[in-house]
Amino acid sequence: MNTNGTLGLDDTSTAAKVKQRLEQAIMARHGRLKDFELLDDPEVASVVARQIVTIAESKLNDYAVLVDYDMSHKKQVKACRFDSFIHDAPCPKHDPTSHLCPVPTGKVLQRIKLVNLPRPSTMDEVIVEMDRRQCRPAISHETLAFVAARPGVLREFTLVGLGSLWKCAHIPDYVLCLYETSDKKPRKILGHDSVDQKWPSGCFFPAVLRS
Repeated sequence: MNTNGTLGLDDTSTAAKVKQRLEQAIMARHGRLKDFELLDDPEVASVVARQIVTIAESKLNDYAVLVDYDMSHKKQVKACRFDSFIHDAPCPKHDPTSHLCPVPTGKVLQRIKLVNLPRPSTMDEVIVEMDRRQCRPAISHETLAFVAARPGVLREFTLVGLGSLWKCAHIPDYVLCLYETSDKKPRKILGHDSVDQKWPSGCFFPAVLRS
């Protein structure tokens, strides 16, 4: 086993067991941590326990995110370790003007799904789809906590957070837009999008599952 806890190519003695147990854990109650009791081999369990959450969350589009609602917006942005910001974007520097739902207090474990439509879509169309899935748009606290907890997520998804708005004079409201460039040296970018646009089908919208 490698020192970082992942399964190495030469670990042939446990490879078959990991594959079998990994499949069992994913199938059983969506790969929740309590299902690790299935892994009766301690060596196998130690490998799978560190990998199952990421794999199962991605396959099931069901991410557990601990959100600190008392953390300041500037600290939330800093925790994401963005490489740069879109010029003149209000989102990195200023608190949101408003949110589409009441803001909780303290630390709350939220379940986040990434909503994607197979066509260019407006804000209203995306929110209708979220309602259909028993979700609401993630506010800035939740979107930024999601990115901070999963540094590599922007390599896979362009995220648009619809739950918090930044108002600017004489122009439409802004929402968060987060992505990674495709340069030789990729950069994580925090930007903004206007609420009156249509987003392409390649965008994903973080949504919080209603309890």
